[in-house]
Amino acid sequence: KAAQKDIAFEEAKKDGDDGSKIEHRCFFAHGDITEANFFDPFTHVYMFDIGFPPRLFHQLAEMFNNSQSEYLICYHGPKLMIDRYEFNVELLVQTPTSMHGSAEGHQGYIYRRTKKANKRNTCSTSQFDTPCDPLFAKAWEVCREGLDAVSKHTSEEVEKHMG
Repeated sequence: KAAQKDIAFEEAKKDGDDGSKIEHRCFFAHGDITEANFFDPFTHVYMFDIGFPPRLFHQLAEMFNNSQSEYLICYHGPKLMIDRYEFNVELLVQTPTSMHGSAEGHQGYIYRRTKKANKRNTCSTSQFDTPCDPLFAKAWEVCREGLDAVSKHTSEEVEKHMG
């Protein structure tokens, strides 16, 4: 894989890309996650899950387990995430974290999926030949349009929600 990345980098340089551009496939949205059934098309699921109720954790575990998402990042340990809520994950690493400008600290956990989703329960809708929950179709489309589209969308959303 490293050799493939080196080849891709050299090809990009030939096309005038100096490698200084950042990747832009990161999308933040304000909404209700319970309106989705799957986390597809996301590879990484991040949850600031301090204070989530048990019912929501059970719903999120079902969504994650039926998705293709590979990684889960959150603030609860294996006893809750694996044993109680039954996320199909294994702990990769845990680390202490602190909130910027606050004395509040938490333990952060990074997990990796352990079982593939059961085919019967997987996402059947797609966008650009990738499984994609309908709730995330617009975000996936904007990300594929490039960094300028993501920046424009972000500015519009901040203005709409925060004035």
